[in-house]
Order: sequence, then structure tokens, then C-alpha cells
Amino acid sequence: MLVQRSDGTFTCSIYDVLVILRDSNTGRFHVTFFEWCPFPGELSKDTQQITVIRLRSKMHHTTGASTFLDALVHLADMRKKLDILDECVVTTEFYHWGGEPCSWIAKAWRNNPFQSLNPGVRPKPPVHELPAGEGNPVLLLTEGSKL
Repeated sequence: MLVQRSDGTFTCSIYDVLVILRDSNTGRFHVTFFEWCPFPGELSKDTQQITVIRLRSKMHHTTGASTFLDALVHLADMRKKLDILDECVVTTEFYHWGGEPCSWIAKAWRNNPFQSLNPGVRPKPPVHELPAGEGNPVLLLTEGSKL
């Protein structure tokens, strides 16, 4: 959940993530910020009780980049606007994506201090797995899709 600061930057929540998606249709790489969008009643729970989280794409680099390295430059630019935890930024790999607006359903990695989205420390697999860049599982739901 983003909170805008007076200087135009944003404070991110503990579950917000910044990743690179590769559009399977065009081959272009898009830096995307996913904002935690709690399920109804989830905010009243202790963090340890949250097992599955929902993330919605909030901002992204619209035109994308032709290479992963160019996308890393876009990621660094976007990160300047975000006060986000290092473990919530994935810079060593990308996730495949179908090019449509999407939500991401994942297991909550904050319940285990030895897990994160960062590739150096692997997260628990999400509820339903789909192939992702470099073999990481992720579920990207397009608008209108259901679990």
C-alpha cells in the first residue's frame, strides 16, 4: 500500500514488490511495481496469520525495454521514487507475463524470515504455480480470471 510523501516519492508496505516482467507476446521487458491489496479482513490480522497475499500491478514502465539490462536501468529509475525494502526488489531475473493487466497471488514470505522474493533466498511457491523466468514460480492473474 503506497503512501505518498510531500517530495513526490512513496513509502511502500512490507509486501509491495518491484519486479521485471517479460511480455511473452512482444519479448519486451517491463519494470512493474505490485502493490499489496489485502483481502477483506486481512488488515485486522497479525502478520503471522497472513498466509496468502494479493498484489496488483500499480505502476509500470509502459513501453518496456528491449533487453533485460535496459530494464534494470528503468528499475533503478523507478526505485528512486519508492522507499521499498531490498528483499522486495528482484533484480536478477524476470517473470513471464501475457501482456494483460494482472494481479499476483503468492504465499506470504514475511512469515518466515528465511524466505523472500529475492532469488538469493527462495520464497515458498504460490498457491497455483505457472512457469516464471529462471524457474521461479509465480501466478499472474489477468483481469477477470478466477482462482
